[in-house]
Amino acid sequence: MESPRTLHYRRINFDREFNRGGKAYESIVGRWWHGRSEDAPHAYAYRRIARYARASSRRPAGTIVDYACGPGNLLLRLVREFPRARFIGVDGSSMLLKAALERLTRSAGGAEHRVRFIRTELPDPRLPRAVADMVVYAFPNMLHRPDQKPWRSGGRTPPDDVAVARHLARAREPDPDDETIDEDPDSLFESLLSDRAIGRNIRRMLRRGGICVRVEYSDALRTELTDLTQQRTAFEEGSLQGTFGGRRPARFFRLLRSTYSRSRVVEDVYHQTRQPDDRKGGYMISVLEAI
Repeated sequence: MESPRTLHYRRINFDREFNRGGKAYESIVGRWWHGRSEDAPHAYAYRRIARYARASSRRPAGTIVDYACGPGNLLLRLVREFPRARFIGVDGSSMLLKAALERLTRSAGGAEHRVRFIRTELPDPRLPRAVADMVVYAFPNMLHRPDQKPWRSGGRTPPDDVAVARHLARAREPDPDDETIDEDPDSLFESLLSDRAIGRNIRRMLRRGGICVRVEYSDALRTELTDLTQQRTAFEEGSLQGTFGGRRPARFFRLLRSTYSRSRVVEDVYHQTRQPDDRKGGYMISVLEAI
């Protein structure tokens, strides 16, 4: 089997693999992601994220969740930054969770006993509720089959959420050159609700007042993004305030701060799209308080 470090993205038909949903992470896409997470730009980013998470902690963290932990690169650094905390690593890929366990056993200096792993498709409403003081969610690469609707996995979706998602999906930038999303409104609607379902899932795992450290690919500081892009982002994470299309979405997070770093980690996106513009940018860290 080809090593994750040598697997070249041009060998992967991402469109075909994405149609397999989460199963893609048990084979070639999982090996691709494993290799990507090992390179120097990701290693630097993970160190910075872990330190930023520690600096953002407002109270001693008893339990920290790495949501979609993959092969455990960030998880290992969190374990080192929070020597008294316990951890839950959650992911949908048994292959990547095995790699995470091996990484911690090899490099955590005996601290792996503070970590337990849960394998499940995400989002999963059955995950333990109100157990975490912090949830870290970094570089989301969630895959769902076209026939899956993960936003329905937790039961009935609030009508206000559906209405606001439809409004934000149909809205377009005043200047067409500012539009960064080329999905049709129906696909964007599904994407907005799916990402919001993840935001709700994360909120349910947190105690009130707990912190979510959310890391997403971006090409600018949050405040430099267009109003529409900021609204879509806030809707997905659960921090959106205001009325949209005559409806007001539930708010379950409060945005505390955010920062931005230029980084080659954004090439994760380029590998999947092959669009030259996706080689520019970096990542945004947002710190949210559970309300």
